[in-house]
Amino acid sequence: MPIRFPENPEKLTDFEKLHIPAVWLLGPQIKVTVGEHPHLMMPNHFIEWIELYDGEERLARVELRPQQKAEFIVDIGGRVGYFKARALCSQHGLWQSGWR
Repeated sequence: MPIRFPENPEKLTDFEKLHIPAVWLLGPQIKVTVGEHPHLMMPNHFIEWIELYDGEERLARVELRPQQKAEFIVDIGGRVGYFKARALCSQHGLWQSGWR
């Protein structure tokens, strides 16, 4: 499955703003959210899962269901790295934070 990235990370479209995951460092924890405005979480259109990576190493994965928030928090224990997130939208495919 191809990974989708924003065409211009400096100027996201409204569609991209709903799908691009964001990674927030909160001291020893990382919060991952999907969408600048929360993504829909309806039975036929929702974020199926979110993954957090340090480079190519997957650190965490959360499976989601409709009606849940498309976000999670994980303890990284002070780890320093290049964190990125991926999220799978049931209708619009796989999206990744950061640059290509």
